[in-house]
Amino acid sequence: MNTNLDEIARKRRSDSSLAQLTPEQHERLRSWLSSHSYETVLKLVAEPPPLGFGIQTHRNTLHRYQYEQVPRHLLEQRMTTYQEFKQFALAVKMDPIPYRTVALELLEQQLMMMTMDPQQNMSDIISVSKILLKHEEQLLKEKQFSWKNPKPIAESSEVTSEPVLPEPAPPQAIQLSQTPLAPASTGAPTR
Repeated sequence: MNTNLDEIARKRRSDSSLAQLTPEQHERLRSWLSSHSYETVLKLVAEPPPLGFGIQTHRNTLHRYQYEQVPRHLLEQRMTTYQEFKQFALAVKMDPIPYRTVALELLEQQLMMMTMDPQQNMSDIISVSKILLKHEEQLLKEKQFSWKNPKPIAESSEVTSEPVLPEPAPPQAIQLSQTPLAPASTGAPTR
């Protein structure tokens, strides 16, 4: 699916104070708009370089910029991510074994990042934790099953001196504990 991003996005007016920004400045402005109020962004934009852009603009200009440019930027990111996943899917199709390990490692990294973010929604953290815990449960069930039903050693007419070793288990990433975390200390002594 080829989508021309220029056809989707509106063009900025050539006389707009934000029309002359560099790509790096656009990225900074989008970042500011995602984390600050318009009033704060107006002050940041007005700051002289390198702190700001040295541009006097209006709230309506910022609103219009955000309304027009943020969806375009998100679409560009989505198209880039789509291409990356398309390449990843092709690699997985050619060699499917590492996908499981990579996916689990990415989930574990995501969980770590989510738990470090004080603004993160707890239900999202719990959802990712449940996925990882279900995987751990599945591994335990597989081990229990393999202990109860060992694979029979193939009978051979030849006797070899080499021992028959079981297949190695897939590499394990960080093991997650099923024990809930203790509440944060309040500094008060416990009894």
